[in-house]
Amino acid sequence: MESNLSLFVYSIKKINDNIFIINLKLLFLFCFCFCFVFVLFFVLFLFYFLFYFYKFYL
Repeated sequence: MESNLSLFVYSIKKINDNIFIINLKLLFLFCFCFCFVFVLFFVLFLFYFLFYFYKFYL
């Protein structure tokens, strides 16, 4: 009984560790996607601005 309980606790800890690792991976992925989208929008905005500026003043 004692060994079963300890095994159960160990498995729960193991699952928690795995969930923590998965959450870190998801967080990293989310940050990467957010940064990628931000950079993409920034570049598009920059190109739009340059194009507009070029068209307006030349």
